[in-house]
Amino acid sequence: MSFEVIDALLAAGQHSEARAKLVEHKEHKGQETAMSARWRLRAAIADAHDRTVPIDLVLIQLDSFIREVEKVRTAGDSTLSERERLLTYCQQIHGYTRKRLRGLAEAAIASAQEAGFADAADLLVATGRLHLAFDERQSADSTFSAALENVPGHIEATIASADLHYLLGDFDEALRVIGAVVDASPTNLSIFEDPCIPTRAQWESAVHILAASHAAPGNAEKELLAWEQLASAFEVDAGEDAQGWTERGQSAQLSYAFALAGLGRYQECEQQLRAVFDRDPDSGRGRYVRKRLDHLTRERSSDEGGLKRLVRFPTTAQKHNYCGPAVLE
Repeated sequence: MSFEVIDALLAAGQHSEARAKLVEHKEHKGQETAMSARWRLRAAIADAHDRTVPIDLVLIQLDSFIREVEKVRTAGDSTLSERERLLTYCQQIHGYTRKRLRGLAEAAIASAQEAGFADAADLLVATGRLHLAFDERQSADSTFSAALENVPGHIEATIASADLHYLLGDFDEALRVIGAVVDASPTNLSIFEDPCIPTRAQWESAVHILAASHAAPGNAEKELLAWEQLASAFEVDAGEDAQGWTERGQSAQLSYAFALAGLGRYQECEQQLRAVFDRDPDSGRGRYVRKRLDHLTRERSSDEGGLKRLVRFPTTAQKHNYCGPAVLE
C-alpha cells in the first residue's frame, strides 16, 4: 500500500480508517528506516485523532519517535521531509495541550524551535492553541496573526484565527476570515503537502465555523445554507449507497435538519431525520433520531389530539435498549 492512500484518508479526516489500513500493514515497520519512520509517523497521527487510543500512549510513542528521528538526522541520514518533521512536533504539542500539560507543551515548542522551526506557521498555530487552551486570547490572536504573516493563506492558521474571533463574539470578522477557506476547493490530498490548499477535513471545519458564526447572531437562513452545503457534500460522497454516509456526514445532515426545524420547515426536517434513522435504526444515533421525530410529530399532531410515530415496528435490539433484557423473557 502506498503512502498516498493513507495520506488521503488522513486529509479527509478518516483517521479510524487510516489506522485500520496501517494495522493491516505492520510488516512495513520492519523495513528500512526510511519506510519505517514515515509509516510510524502516519500511525501516530491516526492514533492521536482516534478517541479509542489513550492520548498518553500516543505521547509516549511520539516522544520516542522524535528522539529517534532527530538522532538519525544529526547523523546526516534524515528519513522524513522537513514538513513531516515539523508536523511530528506539532502533533506532540497538540497532545500535551489536550492533556493541559503546559510545561511539557512549552518544552516541545522549544525543542521544535531548536530543530529549526522557530518561524514555521504550523508551530505558531500549535503555540497559539496552547495559549487559547489556557484562555490567553490576546496571545493566541497575536500568534495566529504572526503565522498568517509568515505564510499568507495558511489554512490551519486561518481556521484557528476565525475560531478565535468566533469565541470573542466578533462574528463578522470570523465570517470574513473563514470565507476564503469555505470558498476554496478542498483538493489537498495530503496534510504533508501545500499548507495553503485545504484538505477535506479542514474545509469541513471551516464550514462548521461558518454555520456557527451565522447562527450566533441569529442569521438562521445563512446558517441553514452552510449546513446544506456540508450535507450536500457528504451526499455526493455517498452516492447511491445509503450506507456510504460517514459519522461526520450524518452529523452534518442532523444539523441541517435541525436548522430546517428552526425555520419552521418541519416537513423537510422530518424527511432528513427519517433518512438518518432508516440507515441504522438500532444505533445510538438511530434511537436519538427516533425520539426527536416522535417529539416533532407530537408537536405537529397536537391539534389532532394524536401522536404519530414512526411506521416501523421496533426491533428486538430496540426493545432491549428501551426496556431492558426483561422484554426478551
